[in-house]
Amino acid sequence: MLRLLGLTGTVLAFLLVLGQPAARAVPKRDIVLPKKGPPQVDLMFVLDITGSMDFAIKSVEQEIQTLVDQLRTSKLDVQVGLTVFRDEIMRTPDDAKAGINDDPWCFKFRSGRAYTTDGTELKNIVSLLKANGGGDGPENSFEGLRLGADQIGRPGAIKVQVLITDAEPKPWPRYEENLAKTQAHLLTKKVQELLIVCTPQHREIYQKLWGKEGAFELKGEWQNIQALQPMKTGMFRTMLASLETRIYAKIADNEKKEAAGK
Repeated sequence: MLRLLGLTGTVLAFLLVLGQPAARAVPKRDIVLPKKGPPQVDLMFVLDITGSMDFAIKSVEQEIQTLVDQLRTSKLDVQVGLTVFRDEIMRTPDDAKAGINDDPWCFKFRSGRAYTTDGTELKNIVSLLKANGGGDGPENSFEGLRLGADQIGRPGAIKVQVLITDAEPKPWPRYEENLAKTQAHLLTKKVQELLIVCTPQHREIYQKLWGKEGAFELKGEWQNIQALQPMKTGMFRTMLASLETRIYAKIADNEKKEAAGK
């Protein structure tokens, strides 16, 4: 699953393009960078690191460099963050090495910020993560999303989250109040896209996070976590291309509306 992380920009593409009625397609040849430069995207991965998630962590570590290389040629200005969670306050020697001091936990990079474009720095952090713990089945997925949304990014950047988990949220089975609280928080923090990577049985639950508040809308797409291992060669490249197309389609539509209003 975390192979997804490896493609941060790419994954984001997947996230923005799948599912929801796609925005009007803009042929690649028509995509022109705005005068102010590439659209900025702040992408936060929210990763379950309980015992069953070892494959995801390994995938992320393996794909980090691919991610960075693809972002260099992308028409999007993407920076990436990482928030991890389990379901209880449980410290292990591995957590101490990784610098995890709470649950959930959002990593800070050398800049002191929660986002980076440095693939080596991110890979070094991921290499220290160990999948363990978890206790009972439900996890702190909603809490992780809220913490990730709290991180300060760039003003005006498109805010995106990628939730990767194989478990239901807490408290289970009475999660509705926590879900409503989390949806309201994401909308308040202006998270525009949420890609949900989870099991089919939890799909309906997590999709309830999508919603609207006034004119602002939180959209997203679901992907089966079971299909992420192994991922197909070239999938990340396709994801990134899709993301670019969707974002630039939005830009083109906004420009048309602005021109019509003059």
